[in-house]
Amino acid sequence: MAHPRISFVTTANQAIGTGHLRRCLTLSDEFARRGVEVQYWIYHGDPQLRRWLSACAETATIARELSLERAIEEASGNSVAVVDTYDAGRSNLTPLLVRGVKVLVVDDLADRPLPATWLLNSCVRELARYAGLTQGSLLLGPQYALLRPQFRSLPKRSVAEKVTKVLLTFGGSDILNLRERILRLLNHYPDRLHIRVVRGALSEINRAESHHEVEVFHDVEDMADLMCWADVAIAAAGQTGFELAATGCPALCLRVADNQQFTGDLFSVLGVAAVCDARSITDEGLKTVIRDLFADYPERKKMAEKGPLVIDGCGVERVADTILAAI
Repeated sequence: MAHPRISFVTTANQAIGTGHLRRCLTLSDEFARRGVEVQYWIYHGDPQLRRWLSACAETATIARELSLERAIEEASGNSVAVVDTYDAGRSNLTPLLVRGVKVLVVDDLADRPLPATWLLNSCVRELARYAGLTQGSLLLGPQYALLRPQFRSLPKRSVAEKVTKVLLTFGGSDILNLRERILRLLNHYPDRLHIRVVRGALSEINRAESHHEVEVFHDVEDMADLMCWADVAIAAAGQTGFELAATGCPALCLRVADNQQFTGDLFSVLGVAAVCDARSITDEGLKTVIRDLFADYPERKKMAEKGPLVIDGCGVERVADTILAAI
């Protein structure tokens, strides 16, 4: 029997970045690999991201004027819908379930009722977080992190005693302009560094003076290669943190939004990254955190060893298995 089509409802623009869409694409690629057709409705979406969708979706609508309500209405035509947005809640999701649509909700917040068939939150491990919020089957913890195939079966990392290669990556839009801030702070680091900066698909071009060797990459597909290259990464504390852990890359993860509270807490507890809040830490405090991480070889070695043990890169396969087994 042919697989049903699966709808994806999400959003991506400069204000919120591209994280929701990126992880949806990872899951839809896995479905497509298994012969499942997928359709996308990206509300309040930036049309320049259409190029990401051309090879992976049977049909895709991405428009700034598309509303969440309209996107969900369109998605209800298929038997399964994946909904990844903090705007979704009881009023949007209940009508889908009433119509007989099986719904996977992807969440990071655990802060509102979420009627669903399945609920996925890779940065929360405690079932009690969703008590009274959903009756859906819970897919919780880093074993369900939606990572691309490039983050599986990677070679064991050799950890450098002295940091010379640094990766900077702050998501699709870098709304806090962390690239410029970190480059400026790294000018105080006395030894010469080779720094690779990843500029997201929706981030603006900025120029920061640096006495280090700096390369800038735009909208990179093979992030695993860059992460394996780096001795240390400084990144936003979102989905990128899971990728860094899978590659064993020692990292400083910076919270840039409230929705990264759980991810940051998880990375700290697992011991795969140092974590602080970019919105509240002073430049002097951030310089100290960076200097201490660079100097602490034993801690970086622990991060490199722990990361691949807790993030194996196979989460997307587990999620796809669960959904396809049920339908």
